[in-house]
Parts: sequence; structure tokens; C-alpha cells
Amino acid sequence: MIMFSVGEFAKKTGLTVRTLHYYEERGLLSPVRSQDNGRRFYGNAELKEVQKIVSLKQLGFSLSEIENLLRDPRVSLPKVLAAQLEALETEKSEVEGAIKSLKTAIAALKEGNDLDIRTLTKLIRMTTMTEKITKDLKPVYEKHFSKDQMKEFANRKLSPKQIREYNDGWKTLLCDAKALLGTDPSAPEAQALAEQTQKMIEMFTGGNPDAETGLKSMYSEVDEWGGKHAEAMFGMSLEDFKKVQKFLHAAQMAG
Repeated sequence: MIMFSVGEFAKKTGLTVRTLHYYEERGLLSPVRSQDNGRRFYGNAELKEVQKIVSLKQLGFSLSEIENLLRDPRVSLPKVLAAQLEALETEKSEVEGAIKSLKTAIAALKEGNDLDIRTLTKLIRMTTMTEKITKDLKPVYEKHFSKDQMKEFANRKLSPKQIREYNDGWKTLLCDAKALLGTDPSAPEAQALAEQTQKMIEMFTGGNPDAETGLKSMYSEVDEWGGKHAEAMFGMSLEDFKKVQKFLHAAQMAG
């Protein structure tokens, strides 16, 4: 049977050594210990457990919930992978639907044809949702940022792709943090997300400390403006976002 050292296993799985040690502390992994020097070794059994952990995390479970699930003999690797596949298929279907609508519209317009009502309404919904969020948030931005800061934001001239990548990255970060709710904010995974959060903040503010102060002020009043578009902006309910926000703040304070 092939066994790996902790460093080799980290490279194989893409996890950090610190994360593997943390999983062991939580009882999620039980590597074999050498009787000679106490070194950890990981094999096929540990690979299967890691696959369960990362799959359940992607499904939105916290580490505390994963601990309980892994103790349940009914939670087998095939069942976990099947649930992960179902979630990815749903996500894939939504993305493919949006891509199909755009391709249909582009092809029709290139051929000089009018767009049918169904395609038009889909495109309108996709566009108006973004516009409505922008319109609703305009007075919120104006309240928390100065005119010079607003002008600086406007002058960056980010492409739609860059904006989409930033928004998607922010939602992914929040989703990852949601999966860690109930865990130690000083743990390696939480600290990695805290660092990523700060990088996202600096990307938004351009490293301007006054703009960062305005951003913090804005999110301290998220109850006043966040509920209406929480799912679109955060990828979760406002209540869940507030829990994640509190967790990320605790992680930053623990760093």
C-alpha cells in the first residue's frame, strides 16, 4: 500500500500542511503514526476522507456539521459525490442557460433577425437586475463615500469581465466562509479567508484607507440596504451574510 508523508499528501490534495494538521485536531483525519519517530503517513483511506470533507464543504456544510456527518456510517463517499454532482449540475444548468440565451441573441442579431420574446425577456431580466441593484445602492454609496472617492471608483473603467470576476470571487469567498461557521476563527482556513477578504477590500478601495473606512461604515448598516438584493449580491440570505460577516471579522481580529 502506498503511503505519503504529510508534505507529499499536501501536494497530492492541494491542501496545506497546516490544514491537514487542523483536520487531524478536529478528528476529521487519522493518519498512521510511525512507531519509530511519530511521523504522520497518509494512504488511500485518508484520501477518501479528504474527498468527503472537500465535497461536503462545497455543498455548504460547516466543519462542525462535517464532523457529525463523517461519524454517520450512512454517509458514504459515493453518496457524498452524488450530492456534489447534483449541486454542480444545477449550477452548470444555470450557467449554460445564461450562455445559451446570449449566444442565441448574438446569432440572431448577426443574421439580421429580431429576437423572440422569450430570449428578450431573459436578457432583460439579466440586465435589469444588475441595473436595479446599481440604482438602489447609489444613495448608499453617496452616503458613505466622498465625491472624490466616487469619482475615483468611476475612473477605474473596469471591464464587465473584471467586474464579474470580482463579484464572483466575493461570492465564492463568502460561501467558503459560510462553510466554516462554528469553527475556530484563528484556524488556518479561517485565517486564509481573512487574508483574502482584506485583499478583496483593497481591490475595491484601491488601497485608500479613507475609502476602506467608508466601506466598513456602509456594511455596518447592511440591514438598511442589504435585504432586498442579498441573494444576488452575496449569494445567500442577509441573515447568513451577517453571520459570515461576523465570522470574518473575528478571523481578522484573531490574525
